[in-house]
Amino acid sequence: MLQTCIYWNSESRCRFCGIELSLKNRQTIPLKTPEHLAETARKAHALDGIRHVVLTTGTRSPQGVEVSILSAACTAIREAVDLPVHAQFLPPDDPERLHELKLSGVDTVGIHIESMDMAVLSRTAPVKAAIGLKRYEAAWKAAVEIFGPNQVSSFLIAGLGERPDSIISGSERLADLGVYPFVVPLRPIPGSLMADALPPDPAVMRGIYERVAGILEKTGLAAGRSLAGCVRCGACSALPLYERPEADLTCHRARTSFELNQAFDIRKAVFVNEQKIFETSDRDPYDDNGILLVAKHGPEVVGTVRVFRNGNGNTHWIGGRLAVKKGYRSSGAGELLVRNAVATVKKLGCTKFTAHIQEENVPFFARLGWKGIGMPEPYFGRVHQVM
Repeated sequence: MLQTCIYWNSESRCRFCGIELSLKNRQTIPLKTPEHLAETARKAHALDGIRHVVLTTGTRSPQGVEVSILSAACTAIREAVDLPVHAQFLPPDDPERLHELKLSGVDTVGIHIESMDMAVLSRTAPVKAAIGLKRYEAAWKAAVEIFGPNQVSSFLIAGLGERPDSIISGSERLADLGVYPFVVPLRPIPGSLMADALPPDPAVMRGIYERVAGILEKTGLAAGRSLAGCVRCGACSALPLYERPEADLTCHRARTSFELNQAFDIRKAVFVNEQKIFETSDRDPYDDNGILLVAKHGPEVVGTVRVFRNGNGNTHWIGGRLAVKKGYRSSGAGELLVRNAVATVKKLGCTKFTAHIQEENVPFFARLGWKGIGMPEPYFGRVHQVM
């Protein structure tokens, strides 16, 4: 839409970007109106059979006004033709503004950080680095709640100077939130500040694609389930070609209020209704401060576990509230949740991970490598072993 960016003529300009080059060469106009885009989409659908629309824009002052511009365009497009719409923008300072896009008819969004390596981002996209990971993460979480898992994406550009492991860990972080990590190789744009850079070696990209595909498999994300946008198109990345069939069981953080409520329902069924450890609810303040993981069979949450910090540091974490639905207790969901809980806290700096384990479940945890600490003791009216 906007073919200009307030940072283009400043030191804060993204070095890989070429947004104003086509404008300089008179190949486009500074601003496409909603009417322009609606008519173009209608004709493109009728004459060329296009199946979805991608809206991109430069940044205007004040930051965030792009949301209203994109919303107006989407409203006009959806009135003219029934096509799914994707919109891309910087994370707004108030994530609640994303509801405006949803109400206008936007189906999917791209909130692109480009690199999770902050040193690399500071050199190549200073504005995005200044915005900071905290604001990006708040926007990603809000967007997943509003648009759904797999309908939010972020570009990760390989070839900006980062290590491949940075792309892998960044992809894990995004996928765990329900954000599709759209890994693409740098394609230097003639006239951009990185015009002389070299794309990454194909062998390096192949290794990255294979590893990220494994992450997608485990977290239940797939390009084919994206309703619109770059992920659905796939032309800029070979990642969709490396994707594998979704695993029977997937595991990740609870990403939406819907998944959280499903997890709490399972816990109530186990700890209130079956075991009668609690009278009405097992909820406590640790739910607000901890991390809830869920195991899913397709779209259905079938198990959950919780981890939280012991005190203010990151070194000691406590696990608990492991619960699996009846019918899935021999499916491997419990083991998957425990292993993912260990992996999750380890990435956060944990060096000591403990849990109170019901006596009958001690052999299960021992098989997974857990060791008892001290003697069994009563805990919430049942004998538990600290492990």
